[in-house]
Amino acid sequence: MNQTVKFFSESPGWYEKIGNIHVLIERARMSERQSKDVLRLRRLNRIMSIHASTAIEGNCLNLSQVQDVINGKSVLGPPKDIKEVQNAYEAYNGIGQYNPFSVDDLLKAHAHLTQSLIEESGKFRSVPVVVATSTREILHRGAEVAKVPGLVSQLFQWGATSEIHPLIKSAAVHYMLEHIHPFRDGNGRIGRLWHTIILSKWNSIFEWMPVETIIHHNQANYYRTLQESHRDGIDCKPFIDFMIDVIENSLYNYIDIVTETIVDPVNNHNDPVNSPNDLVNAQNDPVNSPNDLVNAQNDLVNVPNDLVNAPNDPVNAPIDLVNAPIDLVNSPNDPVNAPNDPVNTPTDPVNTPIDLVNSPNDPVNTPIDLVNDPNDPVNAPNDLVNSPNDPINTPIDLVNDPNDPVSTPNDLVNDVNDEDMIVRLIKTNPSIRYDELAEKTGRSSATVKRQIKKLKQQGRLERHGSDKSGFWFVKDLAVDGDEKL
Repeated sequence: MNQTVKFFSESPGWYEKIGNIHVLIERARMSERQSKDVLRLRRLNRIMSIHASTAIEGNCLNLSQVQDVINGKSVLGPPKDIKEVQNAYEAYNGIGQYNPFSVDDLLKAHAHLTQSLIEESGKFRSVPVVVATSTREILHRGAEVAKVPGLVSQLFQWGATSEIHPLIKSAAVHYMLEHIHPFRDGNGRIGRLWHTIILSKWNSIFEWMPVETIIHHNQANYYRTLQESHRDGIDCKPFIDFMIDVIENSLYNYIDIVTETIVDPVNNHNDPVNSPNDLVNAQNDPVNSPNDLVNAQNDLVNVPNDLVNAPNDPVNAPIDLVNAPIDLVNSPNDPVNAPNDPVNTPTDPVNTPIDLVNSPNDPVNTPIDLVNDPNDPVNAPNDLVNSPNDPINTPIDLVNDPNDPVSTPNDLVNDVNDEDMIVRLIKTNPSIRYDELAEKTGRSSATVKRQIKKLKQQGRLERHGSDKSGFWFVKDLAVDGDEKL
C-alpha cells in the first residue's frame, strides 16, 4: 500500500528465537513472583535504561551519576547531560500512557525527551538532516522535510494494523524512525523509547526491561546493523536480527538478576560467595558454613555452637576457650596455664610468677619493658615496629614496609583506599572485569577479589548477572529501595 509495507524480508530463524523468548518471559515472571525485591529492581532497571540510552548518544554521566540526578542530588557534570537525564526520566515514566501508534503521542514523548535542549522540541524538523561520522563522511540522509509527517503516519498505520509479531514489529518501527529521522535531534532516544513502548503493550515486563543496556554494550553492532539495513535499498532484516538477539540476551540477564534476589538478597543459593541464613554463613564458603560465622561445621578451625565451647575444636577445649572447668586461672585442666593464677604460676611454661612483662624467668619477655629489652630475641630496644634488629618488622612503620610480604608500601590498610578506588572504577565502568580492576589498582587479583567480597558484605556493591554478561552496581545506601517511581 505504501513504501513502508515492504521494508524487511523475513528470516525463518526469527520464530525459533521468538519461541525461546516466550519461554524466557515466563521464567522471568516466575522469578519476579518469588523475589522480594522487585520494586527496587524495577527502579534500578529504569535507571540503567536511561543511562544506556543517553550514553549511546554521547552523554558523559556514569551510572552512579545518573542515579544521583534521578534522586535529586547535586551532580558535577555538563548541564546539558544532566538535563538529558532528567528529561529521559520523565519520558520513561510515561511509558504506560503513550499509544505507540499515535503521532501526537510520539511528538509529546519527544517534547519530554528534548525539553530545553533543542529548538524544535516536540515538533517534526523543518530542516534537512544527515548522519555523518566525525570525519564528516555522510552515512545517511533523513527523509525530505515535506515527507516526514506523511511517512511517520504511514508507518504507524502499518504498525497498528499489521499482524506481524510484536518482537519483529517493534524492531521494524525502531529502524524506520531512525531511517526517516523525523526530528532535528533525539531520533536515537525516541526510537529506543518507542521500541520499548511497543513491547510493553505486548507484555508489561518490557516496561522495566533494560534493553538499552544491552544495546549500549553492543553499540558498534547497533550502528553497523542500522547501516546494513539500507545498504542496497531498505531491508531492515539485519537490524531485526540484532534486536531479537538483544531482547533474548536482556531476558537472560534479567532472570539472572531477579534470581539473585529470590527470598532474601543475603540468603541466595546462587551467590557464589554466600548461601542462606546469613551472609557470613555460606555453605559454599570454604571458611564458614551456616548459622554463625564462628559456628561453621566446615570451618577447619572452629566447630558448631560456640567458638569458645567447641568439643571438637582442635585448638580450643570444651565449655569455654578462656575458662577451663570452674575457673581458667585455677584449673588443673587448663593445658596452657597451671592452677591458681596464669600469670603467677611457677609451672607456667610461658609466663612466670608475679608479672608477665617483668619476670626474669620469662623466656620470651624480660623485665621492665617488653618492647625495650636488648635481650629480647624477637624485639629490639625502643620500639617493636621500629627496630633494625627485628627480623620480622623493619624500622619506622610496620605497615609501610616494602619488604612486608603481606602489605604493600605506604599503608597496610590501603585496603580502605583501594576499596574506594574500586568503587570509583566500577562507577565509571559497571562491566569492568577483575583483571582490569587489578591492573588499574596495581593490586593482585586475589586482593581485588577479597576487597570486592568485603564491599559486598558491607552492602556497598552488588553483582548482577553472570560473570560473562553481568555488571556491578554501586548501591546508594541512602536511597529507599522500595521508593515508588
